Amino acid sequence: RSKWQIYGGGGWDSCVHNTKHSEIISKHGGCRVYVYNKAKKAKKVLSRDCNSFHMLHDLILYASGLRRKPPYIQMREKDAGIGSNEGWVLVRHLPAGCRWFASTDQLRGIDDYKRDTGEYALPFPLEKVSDFKFETVNREHWLIASKDSVTGADGEAYYENQLRKVSASSINPNPHALRWYRRKSVSEDPWISLMDHWTDDRRWQLYGGAGWDC
Repeated sequence: RSKWQIYGGGGWDSCVHNTKHSEIISKHGGCRVYVYNKAKKAKKVLSRDCNSFHMLHDLILYASGLRRKPPYIQMREKDAGIGSNEGWVLVRHLPAGCRWFASTDQLRGIDDYKRDTGEYALPFPLEKVSDFKFETVNREHWLIASKDSVTGADGEAYYENQLRKVSASSINPNPHALRWYRRKSVSEDPWISLMDHWTDDRRWQLYGGAGWDC
């Protein structure tokens, strides 16, 4: 069988030509993955320059502290095939791809839309939220942070590559702090990630807005 060299995640290894592309991309983090056949001088690009595992996984956002789940939230959860975790209400869903959430409300709970792609945002009363949970749909990657840390109690907390408190995450189950962005009047913010914002060329992002390419 023809041998291919795979490049992805900063290193090379080899596989046979019929290895599933999805398996290759997943193994190498989903970013900048391609295969090269030296004998044939052929190159196949398997994934574009995408800086996040959002390329492979739907992203979902939960909020806690909302006592009752409105019927329209229940309907959209059913449409997405995703149920809320105990104590959490699903308020945003983004299918896997290379564009971030279209929301521009900086997580104030104002945006309300549903797109043909399956993305949606549900309005929520920020004053009643206690915590946010950012998660991939397979629940492999997740992060929990308080409202005070993400938006501030009144939605007016702003920070630029500054440390913000994290309650727990899939990487670190203990309280810790990470460097994020939420700048005033910058519609794609906040940028919420499992590691500091610029770590590994920003591939640890779990949330970003304004429909930016990831």
